[in-house]
Amino acid sequence: MQGQTSPQPSESSPNASNAGFGVGRISGCRSVPCELYAPGPKVRPEALKGLKKPVVVVRLVVGEDGRPRDVEVVKGVSPELDQAALDGVKRWRFTPAKKDGKPVAVKVNIEVSLAPS
Repeated sequence: MQGQTSPQPSESSPNASNAGFGVGRISGCRSVPCELYAPGPKVRPEALKGLKKPVVVVRLVVGEDGRPRDVEVVKGVSPELDQAALDGVKRWRFTPAKKDGKPVAVKVNIEVSLAPS
């Protein structure tokens, strides 16, 4: 089973509930990005030993092209699991957020729940 993900609102912004993402500083008719392709991270079962429902919080920018960039761990579990979450999220693809009908880059936080792959 691959890891599951769930979005988490950005601490400094309101919850954009239509897609489940919090987007930093929403203003002026901005839509939020939606995930199109979100494979789970590849995790060795041994790396999860002794952990109950490990979750890594990742912050990233969804670019105008729908690709993640500037991906970083905000709240980690261990170096190996943090890297697995980063590697997984870097493969994701999104529909970009839009402002005034044009794609824009936005910063989001995502919770990545880890499970053996």
